[in-house]
Amino acid sequence: MVFALCLIAYYIIHSLLASSYLKHLLKDSFIEGYYRIWYNLIAVISLLPLIYLYQTAEKTKLFEGGILIKIGSLFFFLMGLFTLIKSLWQYDLREFSGLGQVAVSSDEYKTNLVITGMNAYVRHPLYFAALLIVWSIACFRPNEYLVMTAGITTLYLWVGIASEERKLVKEFGEDYIDYRRKIPMIIPRIGFLKALFQ
Repeated sequence: MVFALCLIAYYIIHSLLASSYLKHLLKDSFIEGYYRIWYNLIAVISLLPLIYLYQTAEKTKLFEGGILIKIGSLFFFLMGLFTLIKSLWQYDLREFSGLGQVAVSSDEYKTNLVITGMNAYVRHPLYFAALLIVWSIACFRPNEYLVMTAGITTLYLWVGIASEERKLVKEFGEDYIDYRRKIPMIIPRIGFLKALFQ
């Protein structure tokens, strides 16, 4: 229960830090321009207590995973990992890390709508990758903490997608609405696997 509450708190903090409202509040402060770097740093540091709780907890195996479950879990984990790497590669990693916003002011730093690569098959490839990774780990090592993590993460990502879609419509307008009509939100189109391993 403590672990679940800490994980929920982690995701709430993560969402608050990602909100436009907080960014607007901190505009013109010493943090402006460095916000994304601080955001990433806080996200990593605040994971440490969760890792500690998981490592020190007494875990119960929920079911016996046979060889087929192990192989399937490994396949989906690798698929998630490849999706994550390939998707990150198509974005501006300077923006993703926060270094791009340091180089120029936040107002001048413009992002582009990426609709190629993995985004031509699914609108949120990073979220899709995260779901594959957390559920494959939970199936490979089925204890209550990992299954709980996968479940809470799934709920959080659905909320995150709804919030991100609102931001993207606001930022890119009709271009994003048109893209949203054509490309599925989280389950990729046919051809995704071929594109992934090309």
